Amino acid sequence: MPTAVRGRGGDLDPAVFGYARFTPDGVDAYPAATLNHAQTAIIPIVRATFTGGTTVYPPNDTLYMDPSGAKTSRLMMAVRMQYYGQYDMKPRRPFDFASRTGVIGFDVDAVSDGITGAWVHLNITEDPVPVHTFLVQSNFETGPIVKNAILIPFNDDSSPSGTVMVGTVCVYANYVLTQLTPTFAASGTNKPLVNLGDLNRVEVRISTTSLEVWMSDYSTDDEVTFPNFHKIYAADLTLGWSRGYVHFGGDNHATEKFGFSPQHIYFWDNLFFDGPLLPAPRAYELPDNSVIGTVPPNLPDEPGFDYMRLAWEISDGSNKAQGIWDGNGTKVSPLTFTGSVNLSGATSAQLTLNLFALAQGAADTTWGLLYRFNGGTWRTRLFTAGDVTAINTSGSAGYLALVVDVALADLTTGTNTIDFSSVNLPMSYPPLAMNIDLLVAA
Repeated sequence: MPTAVRGRGGDLDPAVFGYARFTPDGVDAYPAATLNHAQTAIIPIVRATFTGGTTVYPPNDTLYMDPSGAKTSRLMMAVRMQYYGQYDMKPRRPFDFASRTGVIGFDVDAVSDGITGAWVHLNITEDPVPVHTFLVQSNFETGPIVKNAILIPFNDDSSPSGTVMVGTVCVYANYVLTQLTPTFAASGTNKPLVNLGDLNRVEVRISTTSLEVWMSDYSTDDEVTFPNFHKIYAADLTLGWSRGYVHFGGDNHATEKFGFSPQHIYFWDNLFFDGPLLPAPRAYELPDNSVIGTVPPNLPDEPGFDYMRLAWEISDGSNKAQGIWDGNGTKVSPLTFTGSVNLSGATSAQLTLNLFALAQGAADTTWGLLYRFNGGTWRTRLFTAGDVTAINTSGSAGYLALVVDVALADLTTGTNTIDFSSVNLPMSYPPLAMNIDLLVAA
């Protein structure tokens, strides 16, 4: 059911799910200065307040639908952001599969346009990072490289028509990518049948040494049954970690460019994973930048459009006042986290975010992020050697997925604010921060 406290994830409870949106489009291509921008998505009938044909900006691209017939209240995700766009919902509670085979399950209409269009993913990252990606090649899929993770895309829509399969599974170990070679992969008529709006059941079974993916054909009776549930993929693994964070999401490589619908609508239900019931951190979001910008026409190819910025611009004070800007000429810092921060019994805190810096291969460990809570002391988070490897890799587009340790003494019970600056980051194209959460462990 829709949450009473709405955040970046629309109807999803921000205390239960971290939600992130991302596209790197805009650094070198028209339109400039619109990184991580979102245009409106056209959504189907969701409920009385969101009827068919409604155009929405985030966060209303992620909504619970009213039940219909036998169908339960499924979650609609409108994946609109173009050019390596990613939508990611991450349960706050960690998943532990130490010394066992853990199971992650979900129902989704797993239709894919293939690697040039849209698909769904199931990722597991060791750290509670927001958006992250894989780089099989420099534009597949551009964005923040993760330290330790396994990334499972469902984007192989090759023959026969109306089926889907697991694509290239990628494992990152200390920022180094390995593409898995399957020991088993369904083919031909053994591939799961998919259909828009009709859900498939998926289970991912994982240990530190093995991976299996099981999947049904799409349900033909409003998700009462899921026919032909069978193994479709298997591979050997060598993971050096066994506790992490599960990410369910949708990707949009470039549906408009390749002649598909501007948005791909996915429906989700019954997300779960098993294992020990580990505590989830208390989570507090920094809201997205909701300022609307306009890209003028660039005829004959570009008609122009309006967009929501989502990311926050950072200035180090060298070109304009130090702090956070809205990209439209207004300084907005400090920004306030949503909710009243609870520090009772707190043992540690972290800041998680995506950061853009115009690295172009030149970043080093003297670069970094400055931040301060509640108008207090500026703290410095310099790039680690791993961060430098990630951001200097061709195809990262200058993005990082960061986890920053926070001193509890910098926080206060109740309202908390944050301000950002930077150390040695290029200002020729301003740094950007997005998908920012404060996590408090107790």
